[in-house]
Amino acid sequence: MAPVGQKEKMGKYLIREQSFDEIHRDEDVSITLCGVNPYGHFQNVRRFVAEFDGKIVGEGWSLTSRYNPWGRLGHFGVFEEEHKRQGLGGRLLDMCIEAVREAGMEAMFVDTGPSIAHIVYEKAGFEDALPDHPEWMGLRYGEESVREYSDRYFEVREEEVPTVQVLDFSYLNEIQVLLNSFYDSSILVKNYLLTLFADDQLHEGQVLVEIPGLSEGRDKSRCVQMIGVFSGSKLVGFATLAPWRTTRWNNRHEAHIGLLDIYLHPNYWRHGLCRDFFEVIKDISGESDYNHLRTMETSRESMKTDILLTLGFRVKYEMPEEVIIGEGEPDRGVFPSFRYEDLAAYEVSISEPNRFIHPYRIPWDY
Repeated sequence: MAPVGQKEKMGKYLIREQSFDEIHRDEDVSITLCGVNPYGHFQNVRRFVAEFDGKIVGEGWSLTSRYNPWGRLGHFGVFEEEHKRQGLGGRLLDMCIEAVREAGMEAMFVDTGPSIAHIVYEKAGFEDALPDHPEWMGLRYGEESVREYSDRYFEVREEEVPTVQVLDFSYLNEIQVLLNSFYDSSILVKNYLLTLFADDQLHEGQVLVEIPGLSEGRDKSRCVQMIGVFSGSKLVGFATLAPWRTTRWNNRHEAHIGLLDIYLHPNYWRHGLCRDFFEVIKDISGESDYNHLRTMETSRESMKTDILLTLGFRVKYEMPEEVIIGEGEPDRGVFPSFRYEDLAAYEVSISEPNRFIHPYRIPWDY
């Protein structure tokens, strides 16, 4: 890897790494990258550029995690058609991969799709982190595959001390690695825009992490909280907690209800850590003045719904064929075939309500 400032000629193009100061001065660089602020939320950020006559025509970002031994490929590509198929993309990608290797990372991940980019990454050594899951690819620096590495990383180790803490956006990479490390068709995987109804399309086995935009410009009472559970230093579970009023429904009378999404690696659903995690979530909910917690899941029986019932949740109401589940290979976010899935609202009471309740609603458990 050439040091910062050293330049490399490639035909009529110049390829180089920008200095950190130059990245900050570049007016074309958005303040967000991959959905998060790149400067504060990663251990290290490096940008490699291809220039033609002094103009940047291609770029590749490498980001290394602050908390775990993983790298991330950020925005990558050649901007204009006339500069494509010149070998620039491959060279920029190689530089990003080598930068992550130099940082001592154990693996590198990229969020992509079943397009030409998938083939490019595959040629560079990336592979699907899960079978038939082309949206999330990984590259393992070592002999084992990225799947073998992921399975080994998330093994239950009883000697590891469990802890729970509130997360900030700096954990986004860890969240995505966790949620894309397993596939369970019995669990309804939701996006975080909190619009889980028939005008939205989801599919099993993929998590759309769009959390940062949820809290921008909102006061504290409407922000989404992120909570993580750790086994030792590794994030093995994750939850979002939001006021029910953030959905598209006119339901201010239900402001005492917290909308909860909770995910654990399958190895930990039936582990004692799961109940400990939920107890902390209830404490945080009480501090946020929530009297009830509600989560939306499929009405069919699954390991997750069984755990919810064990934790004290009960089905409040069902909505037949309310959410669309896509099937088949997604093409630019569109699913060629789909089915409707029944949805159920699971709710648990954690304290007595201390605020206005809608006069026409019949209380069901308080």
